[in-house]
Amino acid sequence: MNAYEHDNNIILDLVCQSLENPYDNLYLSNLRSNKPTLSTGEIRRYCINLHSANCESITLSANTHEFPRINYKNYNGNHYQYIYTALLTSPGELFFTQIQKLNVQTGSIQRWGKKNYYLGEAVFVPKTDSQQEDDGVLLSIAFNASTQLSSLIILDALSMHLVAEIYLPLHLPFGLHGNFYKNTQ
Repeated sequence: MNAYEHDNNIILDLVCQSLENPYDNLYLSNLRSNKPTLSTGEIRRYCINLHSANCESITLSANTHEFPRINYKNYNGNHYQYIYTALLTSPGELFFTQIQKLNVQTGSIQRWGKKNYYLGEAVFVPKTDSQQEDDGVLLSIAFNASTQLSSLIILDALSMHLVAEIYLPLHLPFGLHGNFYKNTQ
């Protein structure tokens, strides 16, 4: 997610998987099965003291997360506050059903989800000249299991409320990672 130096420590935040190889779950036999196994992990912070070389870890969120994003444009490699992840809300779910915003400084959590929707990675797009770390929008592809169609979800990253939903006339497959590039023309 992010790494930075603070008070003679290297702070490293990661989504940590169990001891199994998470790539084993990407075999087509698993993905095509009636109940595929998804690799997801908890959010863990490692603090490495530069003087003593001691390493401590704490769990920031034990929920089942994947596809972490931050405001990379302004906070990559720097002290930061917010992580956005795709979230499995219960062990029986087949795919991610919510987008979660975690405040790594206070532990507070905000979530957005919609009944019968499966969600992809949320890409953070900061507002031009934003003054707050979470001043922007989150873009995510959603699959509506009821209609079997996809849509683009736009969430206000500050409040985690739905700003807009653009309905697509097709099922758009989820990607693994995405980025937003501003049109400069």
